[in-house]
Amino acid sequence: MRVTAAGLYITCYYIGGTAAGVVPGVFWALGKWPACVAFILAMQAVALTIALVGWRMPKEALERPQSDIMPC
Repeated sequence: MRVTAAGLYITCYYIGGTAAGVVPGVFWALGKWPACVAFILAMQAVALTIALVGWRMPKEALERPQSDIMPC
């Protein structure tokens, strides 16, 4: 199972790296800098959305009294 997970990770890593090198080039060909900037802003918005949806505080932490939560 670990080998499969590692293989899947490496595959996605290299496909993502290839896409990150090719896709901005397409935007450059379509509209030069304005298109590239728009693409980068769109990808940052996607990353922010994933972060806000996926990285929520666990319910247990929200239900505990504040004295039980360690300060940062």
